[in-house]
Amino acid sequence: MYARQYDRAVEQGRKTYDLEPNHPSGSFWLFEAYDAKGMYNEATALFEKGFEADPDNPRYLYSMGYTEAKAGRKREAEERINKLRSISKETYVLPYRVARIYAALDQQDEAFAMLEKAYEERDYYLPRLKVDPAFDNLRTDPRFSDLLRRMGLPQ
Repeated sequence: MYARQYDRAVEQGRKTYDLEPNHPSGSFWLFEAYDAKGMYNEATALFEKGFEADPDNPRYLYSMGYTEAKAGRKREAEERINKLRSISKETYVLPYRVARIYAALDQQDEAFAMLEKAYEERDYYLPRLKVDPAFDNLRTDPRFSDLLRRMGLPQ
C-alpha cells in the first residue's frame, strides 16, 4: 500500500483477511488497502460490525473518520474527530491518525497541528509519514519538509 501498488495491497489484504477474519491486523490492513484504492463502500462494510459493537474504539473512529472524509462525508468525519477528542480525556488517542482525517478533509493547519503533536509525543505511526498516501496533499507545504527534516528522514 505504501508503495502505491493498491491492487496488490487489496489482493494481499484479502488473502490475509481470509486466513483469519477475526484478527484485528488482518482486517485493519485490508481496510487500509480498500481506503487507499478508493473502495470506500468496501472499507466501511468491513468495519461496520466492529464499529457497531464498539463505537468508542479509537481504531474504528480513526479509520471510519478517514474513510468518511475521503468519501466527501465531511460532517460524519468531523463527528469522529469530536468523538476522538472526547475519549482522549480517558484514553490515549494517536495524533497521527487524527492528522490523517484532517488531511483528508483538506484542513491542512489542523493536520499539521496534529502531526506536530505526534512528533512531540513520539507517536509510533509517525515514521510512516514519508510514504503514507494520506498525506499526499500536504507534501508541497514547507511544514511537511521541515517535519521530515526534524525526524531525520530524507526529503
